[in-house]
Amino acid sequence: MRIVGLLVDNPLRPDGTKIKTSRVVSATGRTVRTRSGSVYELGDIDPAYRAYLREKGLPYSHDHPIKVIG
Repeated sequence: MRIVGLLVDNPLRPDGTKIKTSRVVSATGRTVRTRSGSVYELGDIDPAYRAYLREKGLPYSHDHPIKVIG
């Protein structure tokens, strides 16, 4: 799993920079760590993705939006 999103409050890149992470290796609450060692605090989910989850009947937890399996 990888995450695609827009950066906010990153000292190295301007707000709104679109990124795609390396593989997510762990998630605790809204904090994820990637294979490259980067750590991200997740913000709001994209409304289109939220609609996709609802359409597919897939669960979503605001406090734990990412679940890493094996």
